[in-house]
Amino acid sequence: LSRPREKKKKNNSSHTRRGGRMARYENLDFPYCDEVSKYEKLAKIGQGTFGEVFKARHRVTGKKVALKKVLMENEKEGFPITALREIKILQLLKHENVVNLIEICRTKATQYNRYKGSIYLVFDFCEHDLAGLLSNANVKFTL
Repeated sequence: LSRPREKKKKNNSSHTRRGGRMARYENLDFPYCDEVSKYEKLAKIGQGTFGEVFKARHRVTGKKVALKKVLMENEKEGFPITALREIKILQLLKHENVVNLIEICRTKATQYNRYKGSIYLVFDFCEHDLAGLLSNANVKFTL
């Protein structure tokens, strides 16, 4: 005979109770996710429904990259499923005509950002975007 299992209360908040006060997850360690501060933001180059894009430079190597900040301000259910799909596809898809996802970086949760860290997708930097090239009559595409 087995006893029925008790249902555990699910806690979806970003903090827990400890000693009668709230302890925030600002010091969690993500060993496979570097700090985005290793890149210097040079300019904001775009914004869309799902994020902001910055031209940036790696502080050590000088390599130019594109940083896509995943917007999560309006998310109530955690990390956006659209961003998860994008990451999964880009990690699997390696092709000369598809921009390379180099890594995923983060910022720490602090009081300044209301204890919500940010996630950045780091891409190889491309001088032009596809929409701009398609709208330019001087650019000819071949098969």
